[in-house]
Amino acid sequence: MSQFKKESELHHAWANWLDMCEGTEVNVNSGWRWVDRRYSNYKPMFDDNPENYKIAIGIVENKPVFIGDELYNHNGGKLQASAVGFTWHDKEARNSWLKSLSWSPPKPNKAMVELSLEDISFFSLRTPFNTEKQHWINFYAACRKTLENLK
Repeated sequence: MSQFKKESELHHAWANWLDMCEGTEVNVNSGWRWVDRRYSNYKPMFDDNPENYKIAIGIVENKPVFIGDELYNHNGGKLQASAVGFTWHDKEARNSWLKSLSWSPPKPNKAMVELSLEDISFFSLRTPFNTEKQHWINFYAACRKTLENLK
């Protein structure tokens, strides 16, 4: 299915794209493509059937977003770009939402647990039973502290 049926829709989308690029480092000419063909870095002439063009519908991480592109939200959820999802009347809210998206999934959080040398020697040398409880308490306390720091 094509993005445009009428020439006026195509020109309106191009004007919106030009507005989106203002104040950014995005190359204006990167915001259009031919359907089922390679894109061009030159300004479009729009002298072909409107159904043969794609115009970017947003900007994420200084790259144009086209209908069908896959993006990720801050929770790692994947979404596919659509004209409906990217159409907002409040431009400030729209730009804020776009800033929360990414081209790549978020990296998982890494946790480091700090243990004392005593705790490490316990786990490697297996000290007598009477000191085992204290080392497990130290281990769980270190884990709990690390998890609280991740919040």
